[in-house]
Amino acid sequence: MTKLLYVDLSGLGLWDDRFKTLLESAASPSTRIAVRHLEVTEGPLGTGLPERPEFYYASLLKEIGQAQRDGFDAAMLGCASEPGLRDAANASRIPVIGPFGAALHIGGLMGRRIGIMCPAVNGHRDRPLAWHEQSLRMYGIAESLVTFRLVEIRKPAASFVAECLLSNDLDELRRVTMVRYRESIEEAGVEQARRAVEEDRAEALFFACTLWGGLLDPVGDAVDVPVLDPVITLLKATEAAAEARCFTRPSRRAVPEEEVRR
Repeated sequence: MTKLLYVDLSGLGLWDDRFKTLLESAASPSTRIAVRHLEVTEGPLGTGLPERPEFYYASLLKEIGQAQRDGFDAAMLGCASEPGLRDAANASRIPVIGPFGAALHIGGLMGRRIGIMCPAVNGHRDRPLAWHEQSLRMYGIAESLVTFRLVEIRKPAASFVAECLLSNDLDELRRVTMVRYRESIEEAGVEQARRAVEEDRAEALFFACTLWGGLLDPVGDAVDVPVLDPVITLLKATEAAAEARCFTRPSRRAVPEEEVRR
């Protein structure tokens, strides 16, 4: 049996059940899934990644350390921008896999050129492009093999989020957020996917936000290239990493010279 932990970087726990259901629907029969969200105690809470790294960074490292102590075989970082991934992986003896790296490697097996669909609000990216460019260098992927396109999302207004939090109406916040993400796929995602294939010559597509997980059927119906779901692709890469780790032979200890002579 393989035990995998999915760590959602938001601090509200809005998506724990959704991600667990989605992951379990695609997991191998021998895989067991747990989902945890970070305990974020500083800064304003919302539906996604906290605004500043200092609000969640320490909590992420603590959660990965706890996953190792709890006997998980690998951990999944639930954010396509992969903040803190390198430090978390360096501090852990278990694999820590992110959606962006999973998509780059699996997408590379499917085609040379990968189109990355990034969430945007009013024409501006959610996260700096430099985050993804740094990841490309970390994973050893040439920038010429990747193209970026923006997919517009009408996210719930900050005042609406604050009102829901004040009244503890998390169900309504969750419902409205998912409606907006679903609409973004139907209204902008399909069109940008077509353009990525026709104009950018993309041979595989990756939608770089975990909240798009499970919503990409309209895109798959519209284009004839593989469409990489951010959550499912992450799961499959992590299952492979965990299984490969099980078959990795430990390094042999050095044999003293006197034993060799014997």
